Amino acid sequence: MKVLISILNWNRTLLTRRCVKSVLKASFEHDYEILVVDNDSRDRSIESIEELGENVKLVRNGSNLGFADGHYIAVNYGLQKGFELLWLLNNDAVVEPLTLSKLVDSYQAKPNAIYGSLIRYSSELNFHGGYITEGKEIDKRVEIELKIVNSVNGASMVIPFKIISVHGWMKSDFFLYEEEVEYCKRLRSKGVKSYLVFNSVVDHEGGGSYWNEKLGYVRDYYKLRNHLFAGIDNGTITRREVVKIWGGHSRFPVFWLKCILYWLGIDSLFSLKFYLKSLSYYHVILNRRGKTLAPEDFLNTENDC
Repeated sequence: MKVLISILNWNRTLLTRRCVKSVLKASFEHDYEILVVDNDSRDRSIESIEELGENVKLVRNGSNLGFADGHYIAVNYGLQKGFELLWLLNNDAVVEPLTLSKLVDSYQAKPNAIYGSLIRYSSELNFHGGYITEGKEIDKRVEIELKIVNSVNGASMVIPFKIISVHGWMKSDFFLYEEEVEYCKRLRSKGVKSYLVFNSVVDHEGGGSYWNEKLGYVRDYYKLRNHLFAGIDNGTITRREVVKIWGGHSRFPVFWLKCILYWLGIDSLFSLKFYLKSLSYYHVILNRRGKTLAPEDFLNTENDC
């Protein structure tokens, strides 16, 4: 069995190196290769990543392609090279010795599904799906190995290439956030289950690519925008309802005052938060998808990486 491990990097070489090193130290008996996909970082030191091991390769994109399109570089590579499994791993994650082995064990026990790790933030256990299919919150004390969930966390998820070949890849028009949630839900409607693998654990820093306050607001913009788009796409909310929600926020004078201050370049940092929140609703109403905000435009300086 061959496993391709896809890790995206954007201006965070030290985090990516830490992640790769944790994978190389792990116990795994199958063949694997690590493909680091760099989304046009200013930090040129990522070029040294291949020095960590013979099975570590680097691909540099000419622009920031985001989550789905960035990982799609690895998808094409894996299909060409005959890999069986694709492991998406965030660069701000650190894996335990058996993290990947437990994911592969689950694949062998319950094939033709999607498999996600249990994510640990500051010693607290969590995962992106949040709810099991019955609608109850997952209790971290439950001593089981596998549980069917609505979606898994894209910080650590395994997808068989056979599933990708049959059902396609994640939507690229989200750019950042919610892609794996939409993907799991779309494939679930086609009979592909998602499993949370409780004994596969990763430590996740969370938001490792958004280290300054401006980038944090950009992250929040994409999270809100794509959450609304996902709701529209799956029929749980209408665009008219989004207009009403936006209207409820924007009827307060302070909201518009902050937006105006940002447009005028006054109190720009604090006002940016309000402006981007308003922009997320506006772009949903207009159906503006894809890379509508370039994170690289919100770096503080040339050395902010």
